[in-house]
Amino acid sequence: MRKAKYNFSLQDYIEDLKRTRLSDYCLSECQNNCCMKLAALRLDVDEGQLFFLYEDELRRQYSEKAKFERGMQSLFDSKKSDLISKGMLYKKSNDSFEYLGFKCPRFENSTKYCQIHEDTRRPKGCMNFPIYFEKNVLEVDLRCDFTRKNVKGIMSGLDDTTIENIKKNRIFLRFTIPLE
Repeated sequence: MRKAKYNFSLQDYIEDLKRTRLSDYCLSECQNNCCMKLAALRLDVDEGQLFFLYEDELRRQYSEKAKFERGMQSLFDSKKSDLISKGMLYKKSNDSFEYLGFKCPRFENSTKYCQIHEDTRRPKGCMNFPIYFEKNVLEVDLRCDFTRKNVKGIMSGLDDTTIENIKKNRIFLRFTIPLE
């Protein structure tokens, strides 16, 4: 019987892993920069998260040229229309979009650093990547360097009780693999 390395739920284990080892790896070691490859990694966002991604750009435009002509909401609506026309944004529902950009607008090229990594307002897709746990599916995205290099270690962190709960609750493990 495997000894429990973590004394909490599967969701807690995944969140702890992402908050510690994965976050450290992304910010200090990773050279892949998933944030620059959003066309390969779709990002689901709601209206507020989309605004947050472009907030700095919109504020610059608002203060520079649109102060008297249009308000911030009008600029945001124009930005959404522009992204949709370029095939970078697809409306999924009233408040839900799929963003397919060439790079995240909050990723700083010069420093290779996410400007909003620690911000709780960042899109849920950013927070969840590359390990997702929803309903009864645990998905490990192997397009991420960290998960590809550490998949055995990630799985070995699960104790026998958690594995039994996975089986009992019919939680499915799914792996997304790179197409290279």
